[in-house]
Amino acid sequence: MNKKVFIMEYFKNKDNLLPDTKDLLNAIGEALGGKSELCFYHPSKHKTLKSHLKKNANFLISRICLNDLKDLDLYFDFLRELSSKNIQIYTHPDTMLNLDFKDVLVGLKDTPMGEESTCFYKNFEEFTQGFPPILRNEEFRVLKNNYGHLGENVYLVKFINSNQRVECIEALNNKSIKFSSIYEFLKFFEPKFKPTCKNKVYSSLKAGFVSCKYLPRISEGEISIILVKDRVVGIIKKTPKDKQFSTTLSSGANHIFESPLLGKYRNIVEFALDGLDHIEPLCKDGEFPLLWSMDFILDGQDGLDKRYILSDINCSCVDVSQHLSYCKDAATALEELL
Repeated sequence: MNKKVFIMEYFKNKDNLLPDTKDLLNAIGEALGGKSELCFYHPSKHKTLKSHLKKNANFLISRICLNDLKDLDLYFDFLRELSSKNIQIYTHPDTMLNLDFKDVLVGLKDTPMGEESTCFYKNFEEFTQGFPPILRNEEFRVLKNNYGHLGENVYLVKFINSNQRVECIEALNNKSIKFSSIYEFLKFFEPKFKPTCKNKVYSSLKAGFVSCKYLPRISEGEISIILVKDRVVGIIKKTPKDKQFSTTLSSGANHIFESPLLGKYRNIVEFALDGLDHIEPLCKDGEFPLLWSMDFILDGQDGLDKRYILSDINCSCVDVSQHLSYCKDAATALEELL
């Protein structure tokens, strides 16, 4: 039987596909002579889909945002079982657990792309003990929910020494919330540490917040490196609106797609590629994701010594709808694997 490459979306998107899914499907179909098919994951119907994929798939590309799932355990077990039947999964759940959560920044903090003060608070007790002293000392700090999406539950936190007040700004929309004291801020944050779903992996291993150094040069923008496997295929320069904190589109940031061959990006491209040596051990069987991204922010003063700091990795569902040539790059990579 001639097996196919399947692209899988969440069932809720059946009538409203992600903007680039059809283009990815068509690019793969064109490269492989029509051997591509679209399918939908539904938690209550996963057994039927699993049976179909076992019979007909040799590759499965999942385009499901983990933040949309209420039961990661079920989803990951679904993917692992398919992988055990020699179906190549992009991205394998073990790789997603290592890379797609913000605590990857903690794991990489002692590498050239990391920042040494990065830490992870797995519960509210750790947060109340560890965060206030470092906030008072640095006055600015960034908190990231371990699995956030599109800037949701990612905060710039400011401590104002003159009146001991706290302000936090959410990256989702640059909305500011002000507190009369650190104590009031901590009370606001306490519910965010409570699990929102019955999910063993998330609640026992991944719930919590990552604390990062604030990098003021975020006002100049964030550079997203788009990769197909271990090859850089594109650059997205994300510039905040009015030099604010957030680089999300929902906050009004500007995203410009550019070629990685441009001279101005030579250093960051080389830096990202050098960093793959540290990321490869975190990938299942050393297999890099098919289509993924690494985001970087400049550290240091403008015009003086500077270096890039890794701020995020996305390997579960990268949006390339504004530059569909990346779909052809992914299709070519699959063709080479076959």
